[in-house]
Amino acid sequence: MEFTNARWLSVLDVWHAGQVGLPAVIRWSKYLESDGGARRQDGLQHSFSITLLARVLIEKLRPHVALDGELLMTSVLVHDYGEGEVGHDTLFIDKSADGDLREYTAFVARFMQLSNELFEPFCRAFLLQFALRNPENFPPAARAIMVELVREKHMEALAFEALECWDYMLYAFEQYRTRGNAKILVQTLRNLIPRLRELVGLLPGFGAEVFTEELYDWCLRFMRIYDGQWIEQKGER
Repeated sequence: MEFTNARWLSVLDVWHAGQVGLPAVIRWSKYLESDGGARRQDGLQHSFSITLLARVLIEKLRPHVALDGELLMTSVLVHDYGEGEVGHDTLFIDKSADGDLREYTAFVARFMQLSNELFEPFCRAFLLQFALRNPENFPPAARAIMVELVREKHMEALAFEALECWDYMLYAFEQYRTRGNAKILVQTLRNLIPRLRELVGLLPGFGAEVFTEELYDWCLRFMRIYDGQWIEQKGER
């Protein structure tokens, strides 16, 4: 007997797509087979890890700033859904506005089959990751939502960036500690430290609770050891 309940089928499709699409997206691929290698991490593992980390960050920052936990948790949960749709991860150095737009368009194509009352909060949460940049190539309606997010949820937009940086760093530290892969940590720190220092000044409590002066000092000392080595280029494989 055929099952034709449209509301259930639309939820089923969205529910299913992430489970099968994100495991096929392999992250950190250029590090997997060299310089000690790296643990295979797929998009679904990353989505879980950063969602867990969001809960940790919300608790750590609670004495310093009140964050919209529902928005932030939803945002990190779905932020890479578009990668599952397009079928590949983009390394930090290779990210672009065109790539972001492809992922957003793919996300919308999947989620828009939901009712408006479901689609709108998911779309808003997805756009939080781009809000501080508000890429000019995004549709006007999306850009308007990002303007509103920066105005009303600025701390959450900063917290999202902090979470991405923290999650990247944790993975790189893991590979350095468990596999002796210094290259991945050097390149990750070079990319992230300038923004992390900015976030310390912008996001209350982030410097006290996460990217402390002690950790910053350790990172600088570590990077000096490998000064001039492994200069990363766009498009590396």
